[in-house]
Amino acid sequence: MTPLFKKGGKLDAGNYRAVSLTCVLCKIMEAIIRDYIVDQLNECTFVIESASVKGLSYTTNLLTAFERWTEWLDQG
Repeated sequence: MTPLFKKGGKLDAGNYRAVSLTCVLCKIMEAIIRDYIVDQLNECTFVIESASVKGLSYTTNLLTAFERWTEWLDQG
């Protein structure tokens, strides 16, 4: 956690907000993992439209892909 100054007096602790630097690293790792998974699926000609939707979280895309795979397994 890193304190980030907002406004007002610098001696007042209430004028700072906590910023977690790990969130940025997690988002970068999510993007790397998502891109890798999508590339692997595209190489196998096993494309899932929702797995490559930009703007959705890695978790949402992964759950959508898992749901599709489960549907396909149920259908044989």
